[in-house]
Amino acid sequence: MNKILKISLRMIIYISFAAYLAYLFDLVFFRYRATFRGINNMTTFNFYLEHSANFKPFKTILNYMNNIGNINNNIIITNILGNIAAFMPFGIFLPLALRFKGIISILIHSFILSLFIETIQMTFRVGSFDIDDIILNTLGGLLGYVIYLLSERYFSSYIKKKKLGDAK
Repeated sequence: MNKILKISLRMIIYISFAAYLAYLFDLVFFRYRATFRGINNMTTFNFYLEHSANFKPFKTILNYMNNIGNINNNIIITNILGNIAAFMPFGIFLPLALRFKGIISILIHSFILSLFIETIQMTFRVGSFDIDDIILNTLGGLLGYVIYLLSERYFSSYIKKKKLGDAK
Protein backbone atom coordinates (compact mmCIF):
# COMPACT_ATOMS: atom_id res chain seq x y z
CA MET A 1 0.00 0.00 0.00
CA ASN A 2 1.44 3.37 -0.90
CA LYS A 3 2.18 6.00 1.74
CA ILE A 4 -0.64 8.41 0.79
CA LEU A 5 -3.22 5.63 0.95
CA LYS A 6 -1.94 4.52 4.38
CA ILE A 7 -2.08 8.09 5.72
CA SER A 8 -5.57 8.58 4.28
CA LEU A 9 -6.79 5.33 5.81
CA ARG A 10 -5.30 6.26 9.20
CA MET A 11 -7.03 9.68 9.05
CA ILE A 12 -10.37 8.00 8.25
CA ILE A 13 -9.90 5.72 11.27
CA TYR A 14 -9.07 8.66 13.58
CA ILE A 15 -12.01 10.73 12.34
CA SER A 16 -14.36 7.75 12.67
CA PHE A 17 -13.12 7.07 16.22
CA ALA A 18 -13.63 10.73 17.18
CA ALA A 19 -17.12 10.70 15.62
CA TYR A 20 -17.98 7.51 17.53
CA LEU A 21 -16.82 9.04 20.85
CA ALA A 22 -18.78 12.24 20.14
CA TYR A 23 -21.89 10.19 19.36
CA LEU A 24 -21.40 8.08 22.52
CA PHE A 25 -21.13 11.16 24.72
CA ASP A 26 -24.12 12.77 22.99
CA LEU A 27 -26.14 9.59 23.54
CA VAL A 28 -25.22 9.31 27.21
CA PHE A 29 -25.26 12.94 28.30
CA PHE A 30 -27.47 14.93 25.95
CA ARG A 31 -29.86 12.72 23.99
CA TYR A 32 -32.22 11.95 26.87
CA ARG A 33 -31.50 15.02 28.97
CA ALA A 34 -35.16 16.04 29.32
CA THR A 35 -35.95 12.59 30.71
CA PHE A 36 -33.54 13.13 33.59
CA ARG A 37 -34.60 16.66 34.47
CA GLY A 38 -36.17 15.38 37.72
CA ILE A 39 -32.89 13.84 38.82
CA ASN A 40 -31.12 17.18 38.41
CA ASN A 41 -33.67 18.82 40.69
CA MET A 42 -33.24 16.40 43.59
CA THR A 43 -32.43 18.19 46.79
CA THR A 44 -29.39 16.28 48.00
CA PHE A 45 -26.64 14.17 46.56
CA ASN A 46 -27.38 11.53 49.23
CA PHE A 47 -30.97 11.30 47.96
CA TYR A 48 -29.61 10.79 44.44
CA LEU A 49 -27.26 8.04 45.63
CA GLU A 50 -30.03 6.30 47.53
CA HIS A 51 -32.61 6.40 44.74
CA SER A 52 -30.71 6.56 41.45
CA ALA A 53 -27.37 4.82 41.92
CA ASN A 54 -26.56 1.11 41.94
CA PHE A 55 -23.25 -0.03 43.39
CA LYS A 56 -24.21 -3.71 43.74
CA PRO A 57 -22.94 -5.79 40.77
CA PHE A 58 -25.65 -7.57 38.75
CA LYS A 59 -28.50 -6.00 40.76
CA THR A 60 -30.07 -4.30 37.73
CA ILE A 61 -29.37 -7.20 35.37
CA LEU A 62 -30.89 -9.74 37.78
CA ASN A 63 -33.85 -7.44 38.40
CA TYR A 64 -34.51 -7.38 34.66
CA MET A 65 -34.11 -11.15 34.33
CA ASN A 66 -36.39 -11.84 37.30
CA ASN A 67 -39.07 -9.48 35.99
CA ILE A 68 -39.30 -10.50 32.34
CA GLY A 69 -42.96 -10.15 31.51
CA ASN A 70 -43.53 -7.62 34.30
CA ILE A 71 -41.25 -4.97 32.80
CA ASN A 72 -41.56 -3.79 29.21
CA ASN A 73 -39.21 -6.07 27.23
CA ASN A 74 -38.04 -3.10 25.14
CA ILE A 75 -36.64 -1.49 28.29
CA ILE A 76 -34.78 -4.69 29.19
CA ILE A 77 -33.39 -5.20 25.68
CA THR A 78 -32.47 -1.53 25.27
CA ASN A 79 -30.68 -1.40 28.61
CA ILE A 80 -28.78 -4.68 28.45
CA LEU A 81 -28.05 -4.97 24.72
CA GLY A 82 -27.75 -1.19 24.33
CA ASN A 83 -24.98 -0.99 26.93
CA ILE A 84 -23.12 -3.85 25.25
CA ALA A 85 -23.61 -2.52 21.71
CA ALA A 86 -22.61 1.03 22.67
CA PHE A 87 -19.09 -0.12 23.55
CA MET A 88 -18.49 -2.67 20.79
CA PRO A 89 -17.08 0.00 18.43
CA PHE A 90 -14.71 1.06 21.23
CA GLY A 91 -13.22 -2.46 21.27
CA ILE A 92 -12.77 -2.26 17.50
CA PHE A 93 -11.33 1.26 17.41
CA LEU A 94 -8.79 0.81 20.23
CA PRO A 95 -6.48 -1.46 18.22
CA LEU A 96 -7.15 0.38 14.95
CA ALA A 97 -6.73 3.98 16.11
CA LEU A 98 -4.55 3.74 19.20
CA ARG A 99 -2.92 0.37 18.51
CA PHE A 100 -3.92 -0.98 21.92
CA LYS A 101 -4.04 -4.74 21.63
CA GLY A 102 -4.61 -7.63 24.00
CA ILE A 103 -7.64 -8.65 26.02
CA ILE A 104 -6.29 -7.07 29.24
CA SER A 105 -5.60 -3.74 27.54
CA ILE A 106 -9.07 -3.62 25.96
CA LEU A 107 -10.66 -4.70 29.26
CA ILE A 108 -8.88 -1.96 31.22
CA HIS A 109 -9.57 0.81 28.69
CA SER A 110 -13.23 -0.17 28.26
CA PHE A 111 -13.64 -0.30 32.04
CA ILE A 112 -11.96 3.09 32.53
CA LEU A 113 -14.06 4.85 29.87
CA SER A 114 -17.25 3.32 31.24
CA LEU A 115 -16.33 4.23 34.82
CA PHE A 116 -15.58 7.79 33.65
CA ILE A 117 -18.99 8.05 31.96
CA GLU A 118 -20.85 6.64 34.96
CA THR A 119 -18.94 8.93 37.35
CA ILE A 120 -19.80 11.99 35.24
CA GLN A 121 -23.44 10.87 35.22
CA MET A 122 -23.37 10.60 39.01
CA THR A 123 -21.47 13.84 39.58
CA PHE A 124 -23.76 15.94 37.40
CA ARG A 125 -26.85 13.79 38.04
CA VAL A 126 -27.39 13.18 34.35
CA GLY A 127 -28.87 9.71 34.35
CA SER A 128 -27.94 7.26 37.03
CA PHE A 129 -24.74 5.57 38.11
CA ASP A 130 -25.06 1.80 37.65
CA ILE A 131 -22.22 -0.65 38.19
CA ASP A 132 -24.07 -3.03 35.85
CA ASP A 133 -23.66 -0.50 33.04
CA ILE A 134 -19.90 -0.63 33.63
CA ILE A 135 -19.99 -4.44 33.47
CA LEU A 136 -22.08 -4.44 30.28
CA ASN A 137 -20.01 -1.68 28.64
CA THR A 138 -16.78 -3.52 29.41
CA LEU A 139 -18.27 -6.72 27.96
CA GLY A 140 -19.21 -4.73 24.84
CA GLY A 141 -15.64 -3.48 24.47
CA LEU A 142 -14.35 -7.05 24.73
CA LEU A 143 -16.87 -8.32 22.17
CA GLY A 144 -15.84 -5.52 19.83
CA TYR A 145 -12.22 -6.59 20.22
CA VAL A 146 -13.17 -10.19 19.38
CA ILE A 147 -14.84 -8.88 16.20
CA TYR A 148 -11.64 -6.95 15.43
CA LEU A 149 -9.51 -10.09 15.95
CA LEU A 150 -11.77 -12.24 13.76
CA SER A 151 -11.80 -9.57 11.04
CA GLU A 152 -8.04 -9.16 11.22
CA ARG A 153 -7.54 -12.91 10.92
CA TYR A 154 -9.95 -13.18 7.99
CA PHE A 155 -8.53 -10.23 6.05
CA SER A 156 -4.90 -11.13 6.67
CA SER A 157 -5.49 -14.67 5.37
CA TYR A 158 -7.47 -13.23 2.44
CA ILE A 159 -4.62 -10.86 1.56
CA LYS A 160 -2.05 -13.67 1.83
CA LYS A 161 -4.14 -15.87 -0.49
CA LYS A 162 -4.54 -12.95 -2.89
CA LYS A 163 -0.78 -12.29 -2.93
CA LEU A 164 -0.05 -15.99 -3.52
CA GLY A 165 -2.62 -16.03 -6.36
CA ASP A 166 -1.05 -12.92 -7.94
CA ALA A 167 2.45 -14.43 -7.70
CA LYS A 168 1.51 -17.43 -9.88
